[in-house]
Amino acid sequence: KKEYQEDKEAFLQEYQNIPLSEETLTFPHYKTYESAPKCDFYSIGIDPALGKTKGDYFAIASLGYKADEKRFYLTAFGYKKNPTDMIEKIIKTYIKYSKIARTIIAIETVAYQEFFKDVLKKVAKESEITLSIQEFKNNIPKELRINSLAPLIKDETILIDKKASLLIDELD
Repeated sequence: KKEYQEDKEAFLQEYQNIPLSEETLTFPHYKTYESAPKCDFYSIGIDPALGKTKGDYFAIASLGYKADEKRFYLTAFGYKKNPTDMIEKIIKTYIKYSKIARTIIAIETVAYQEFFKDVLKKVAKESEITLSIQEFKNNIPKELRINSLAPLIKDETILIDKKASLLIDELD
């Protein structure tokens, strides 16, 4: 762990046998921010997972847009928690941003995610909170979706939260 934190590229090359060069990276350069300004609009992306130790992370990403800067501020965190334990966190995140500006929750609704969306809406409604949820079904391959972000990250239209270490690891 120490070697990884000190020099990720060297660690991946030497210990993991994963050669990294700027030419092969999708995101060779990105700019981070310490503290996001108040934005004009927020979108909270939810990628539910079952929270199993060896499974995917349950991800919550927040993207704020500041119109006068024409810039997005992205933060994302992953959790290894049961989905029902994440509902309160999602609702709190929604409330936090909706006090500042218009806010929506975006969630892919295929199979399990659709069920999770319904449970999330029900729990929020029981707490007298109406969530603005935008459902979508992806038909574009994940790699293309990720690659489409590269120019926006490179030209600093999207800035990355310095505290989002899992996201930064994924970018690297």
